[in-house]
Amino acid sequence: MDHRRSSQLPVFAAHVAAGRHPALLDTCEKLADSITDAVHDGSLDVADRVVRDG
Repeated sequence: MDHRRSSQLPVFAAHVAAGRHPALLDTCEKLADSITDAVHDGSLDVADRVVRDG
């Protein structure tokens, strides 16, 4: 299996090195943390959830 692209991203590279296939990862923990930080510091706005019928 070719994991060369995964090795370019440190978090994914660590998972690959631990024997996990990158396609089975739900998300990048660093990305999730970065988004959370941006929401908390106000640099990223989150729209209100809109529930639609139908």
